[in-house]
Amino acid sequence: MYEELKKIVFDRIEQHANDAFAINDFMADNPEISGSEIQSSAKIAELLKQSGFSTTKPYVGLDTAFFAEYGTVRYGRKAAILAEYDALPGVGHGCGHCGSGAASALAGIALAPVQEKLNVNIDVIGTPDEETDGAKVLMVDEGVFDDYDMAIMVHMGNKTTISPGFIAMDSYLYKFTGYPSHAAATPWEGRNALNAAMLMFHAIDMLRQHIKSDARIHGIIRHGGDAPNIVPHFITAEFYVRAKERAYVNELSKLVEDCAKGAAIATQTTYEKIANARPYDNFRVNQTGETLLAEVMDELGLKYGMKENSGSSDIGNVSYVCPAFHPTIQNVESGISAHTAEFAQSMKSDMTHKAIVDAAKIMSLQILKIFSDEGLFEKMKADFTQSR
Repeated sequence: MYEELKKIVFDRIEQHANDAFAINDFMADNPEISGSEIQSSAKIAELLKQSGFSTTKPYVGLDTAFFAEYGTVRYGRKAAILAEYDALPGVGHGCGHCGSGAASALAGIALAPVQEKLNVNIDVIGTPDEETDGAKVLMVDEGVFDDYDMAIMVHMGNKTTISPGFIAMDSYLYKFTGYPSHAAATPWEGRNALNAAMLMFHAIDMLRQHIKSDARIHGIIRHGGDAPNIVPHFITAEFYVRAKERAYVNELSKLVEDCAKGAAIATQTTYEKIANARPYDNFRVNQTGETLLAEVMDELGLKYGMKENSGSSDIGNVSYVCPAFHPTIQNVESGISAHTAEFAQSMKSDMTHKAIVDAAKIMSLQILKIFSDEGLFEKMKADFTQSR
């Protein structure tokens, strides 16, 4: 049955590839940052609708999220294909979400006719805001993935990998408040909030000596004052705190707040901590599923490796609710890094178009293998249960 269904799916991918390229190219030319993906989400949802899916948009209260399902029959199992499409401020689709979103739509369209033979509903879920607030985290909190047997997407990148190596992350904005005064005439009357922020940065730098090697703490000054002759009385600083495990991120976030607290005491200012985004969890590996992904890539003739711990993504939260997979596919030369203008400028290339097709095939074959083999399905689920 696998070879028969594979032919059906690959034929569909070939038939609809140009539609996916058009969606990708449109988004590459019209990048929309997180939370503002009006045209991007509408274009993908409309393509799915034209291919026979019924779509719900907005979804879970988010204007740029959507849910797409094919047919009205409810089968025994469920798989989610996740689509991202938000861009980065300044560099557009420097993370390649236009390509990964197009590939997810293409995979959903290709798999639609084989649902009945696999006894699985294969839904496409539009998940905006990955670069900021993480819509997938909200969806996890709303129970969207509670009854799914697996979720999958493929990310664009400068190498092809089996696993993303995503680490957990907290994002906080610290607001320091002092008291303004003329910096030359009466500086003694002021309370310098910029000094507090600078002292917090120095304290964090000293903290770095004593944290685990997988941890990362990085921040910027968002607002640094109003004028040189005014004692800075209101400063904002934004920090990301990351580590391989969520529990350690929780510890580090408390230590970072201690740095803010101490800085405020030393400068006679006050501070307020505000969560900038929902906490991202580290990505949980499903060994059975990743072994299958390696088989899939071998079958497609792709060269691949394993990614080291790097960035963070809201799919980490999904991986705690159901088995989740997030391989990457190479769409740029190895010397081009993500989150750069060079990466964004490569998103309409022939290499990216090929990567979109390869990504759709990876997702399709992974789903075909898992749901056409009862033993593999049960082993994947057992791996997930045992690692909880």
